[in-house]
Amino acid sequence: RCTPPKSFNLDEYANSTNSNNYPLSSNSTHRIPKIIHQSYKSLSTLPPLWSATPSRWQTLHPSYEYKFWSDDDNRRLIQNHYPWFLPTYDAYPAPIQRADAARYFAVLHHGGIYADMDIMPIRNVDPLLEKMDLSGNEHKEMIVAETYNLGLTNALFASVPNSTILHRFVRELPSHTRPLHGFEMFVPHFAVLLSTGPTRLWIYLNQNSRRDKILTLNPAGWGQCHQCKQHSSKCIPVEGSFFETTKGGSWHKWDTRIMNFIFCHVHFVVWGALCL
Repeated sequence: RCTPPKSFNLDEYANSTNSNNYPLSSNSTHRIPKIIHQSYKSLSTLPPLWSATPSRWQTLHPSYEYKFWSDDDNRRLIQNHYPWFLPTYDAYPAPIQRADAARYFAVLHHGGIYADMDIMPIRNVDPLLEKMDLSGNEHKEMIVAETYNLGLTNALFASVPNSTILHRFVRELPSHTRPLHGFEMFVPHFAVLLSTGPTRLWIYLNQNSRRDKILTLNPAGWGQCHQCKQHSSKCIPVEGSFFETTKGGSWHKWDTRIMNFIFCHVHFVVWGALCL
């Protein structure tokens, strides 16, 4: 999926094997509650590029509860409701690992939709979340965003409260604190990806038929910037997208830049290797 699509149509996006989808009930209660979760160090320290994100979510979703999670809020959630995880949480060397872990617990506990601060809605997400209410999707528990080339991401996902697959996932996190067996300090980007980040979630969801319990939203649907086409601070969303994305990756370090260069310029890397 190297070429970004030109439009996105939710009705044409096959999320269920049932071609005759209809609402499970006329009841106004939805399986995914109307709760928006976002997190950063604190509201007062939001970078200017993201300062309008919370108000955009709230303006487009007046019937939703908006929950902003500061670092202090995140730790309090773990301490009060998941104390078994607190030693692992406090021991993470990188703040982004705690931020990654906390988002899973927040959505596990409350249900709802989580979005990174660089993801801004451009329309109401009701039609997206209501996909979980259609017949044929009764066994689904989560909606997870796909990336162009790297599988699934934890930058945008939604879930029913107390999802069984999300519960099992967080239970496994303590066993992945050292995914590189002592070499984490040399490649911190991969240490984050494999311990708490999107790669850890992707690996987990692709095991033991867990993928059958989720719906996916392709990159066009959430306005993801192609990793190799981020020439400006904002990507132009395709027609029909629910979101637009601004510049993210506030936790990225030197090894991230090297990895992205190799990924996006593989022909140069191969040419250079052949010339050595």
